[in-house]
Amino acid sequence: MGYRKQQLQNQIKHLHHGELLVGNADIVETNHSNIPYLIAAPTMRVPMILADTVNPYLAARAVLLLIKHGEFPSGALEGEQISDGVKSVAFPGLGTGVGRVPPEKCALQVRTAIKEITLDEYEFPSSWADAQMPHQQMYTDKFRDLQY
Repeated sequence: MGYRKQQLQNQIKHLHHGELLVGNADIVETNHSNIPYLIAAPTMRVPMILADTVNPYLAARAVLLLIKHGEFPSGALEGEQISDGVKSVAFPGLGTGVGRVPPEKCALQVRTAIKEITLDEYEFPSSWADAQMPHQQMYTDKFRDLQY
């Protein structure tokens, strides 16, 4: 797996200008029969607590968008649609370690990404309030106007 780690790091250096940011994802082939692909999707830029963020959602969303719309960047499948190769995804507890996101919040955020991307249940907000409420519902039950 060390070679694949190096391949992923090289892709990040060359395709993402040295940094894979939260909200982005990339994929490498592993040559493993049970786990043929590794997808990297960071939940944080540097180690930090993610209490009042939607970073697990952004990471899950990035993975799902990569699968739905992306192409393999290198390897034997270079240029082929990722959706043709990836048939299932296992998400770890995004942000639940160092980021201290409670598992329930992580699950809610990943579920939201699945509903929006995989099930096409996203509605473009018609107002600032329409954007704020669902955003805050992913990490808190205490709502406030995010403009102030």
